[in-house]
Amino acid sequence: YLFKTISLLKKGASWLPLMLSLIWVAHPVHNQALNIMVQRGTVLAGLFSIMSFYCFVSYTKDKPRKYYLLSMLFFSLALLSKTTALVLPVLLALYIGCFVESDAGKYWRRLAVFPILFLLPAFFYFGMHENAGDRVLPWYQYLAIQTRVLFIYFRLFLWPYPLHYLYDISRSTGVFQNLTWLAVLAHLIILGSTWFLRRRNALFSYAIAATYLAFLPESGFFPIAHVFFEHRAYLPFAFLIVAVFALAHQFSAISRTVKYAAPVVLLAFMGVNISRNSEIHTNKDWILNSLHYCLDDESLNFTLLGDLLQLLDFREGEAFPGHPDRFEGFALRDSLGAWSLSEAQAIGDRLATAHPSELQYVLYANALHFRDGTRAQRIRTLEQLALELKNVNEIHLTSYVRRAIDLFIVYQLPGLYDSLETKRHIEELLRPQLPLMFRNLDFYLSLVQGYRITALELLNLEKAPHSADIETRRRIELIQQILKQWPLK
Repeated sequence: YLFKTISLLKKGASWLPLMLSLIWVAHPVHNQALNIMVQRGTVLAGLFSIMSFYCFVSYTKDKPRKYYLLSMLFFSLALLSKTTALVLPVLLALYIGCFVESDAGKYWRRLAVFPILFLLPAFFYFGMHENAGDRVLPWYQYLAIQTRVLFIYFRLFLWPYPLHYLYDISRSTGVFQNLTWLAVLAHLIILGSTWFLRRRNALFSYAIAATYLAFLPESGFFPIAHVFFEHRAYLPFAFLIVAVFALAHQFSAISRTVKYAAPVVLLAFMGVNISRNSEIHTNKDWILNSLHYCLDDESLNFTLLGDLLQLLDFREGEAFPGHPDRFEGFALRDSLGAWSLSEAQAIGDRLATAHPSELQYVLYANALHFRDGTRAQRIRTLEQLALELKNVNEIHLTSYVRRAIDLFIVYQLPGLYDSLETKRHIEELLRPQLPLMFRNLDFYLSLVQGYRITALELLNLEKAPHSADIETRRRIELIQQILKQWPLK
């Protein structure tokens, strides 16, 4: 459909749109969108957006009304795939303003219906509270960072190597920091030149403007937790390909260059894709490759460390795969048994060294070295970890980190104490954290599951006679506090 769209925008030699479309398909930056399952929405949104664009442009060229209806249908599917497609009506409006001369009013009226379709994703986002994004930065700070980020995308369009899952991008937002002022000036020059050239090469000017607009949902005013991902270039790069086509169509020298260079570029792109696939062939390879380029992504770091703790089995002579029956993580779900204890410890030490002032990494590193000590040292390690967790008013830990360390302690206690002592230590660990549990249902449920407390056991304990031993009565009291906040169904 990209080939058909380019051919429709400007008539000419059919081989040129075909070669450029193949280059876009094979572009290594799309490797992330295709290899990561969750990004199937990006691919589908790109597909349906291009199909909708093609159908609407065809409709403006005196095609039957069914093309207009198909355009709306594909736009709806694009929105349901990923809401970044909401920029499509703006792209079509820009197209009408640039290229449609006769009966433009009719197409403006037809296009006015498109924004109504915004209600589809709004229902899922706000009505069903699905996929609410994290806004970690104010919009103006996020935009300042994106002025620099866009040039990384442009560089990857021309030279897509090396590729990363994560990029170590400074989050400083001062205009005179990290050459932000220079990036802003460069964007103004690009957009100013595009406006100046609009009469000489309208398609080129349109394609550059459309590229910026296509980046806008994820690299503009709307803050997202991660400031850069390669898959966000999927649709914008299609319009950069259109820009290359516009230049090649106007200048014969560029056309000849594309003609002879395209096969070489395709082979090079295939080689880069093969190399990238080999780098991230397994889940373990992907994680290690990501850590090689960036150690500051808390989401990946804490998920990885938490999963490693859940995979560890500290019985003598065994390291992994741990307890698959209780494995809750997702970063390592496909690589049980792929990690050794020494590798897990090395990752913990590396992250703790990279973040010496952050207690969360230190806690993980200490837990991963738990097996190295004697029984007395292991008890001391657990006591130190428990002490940090119980200082809820002084130490801030993310719920994921707190849960992972809590469960780790609980799983190790039975190997060091008898059942009565184990229950006492669990109660002492849990009681100070009750206020946090009451504010976080997921945290509460994870802890209950971690303590192997079934719903039936909770009810039985709640109804137990008051003549029970003191440890049982203390546990009953604790459970009753939980039940008051989160009654069992």
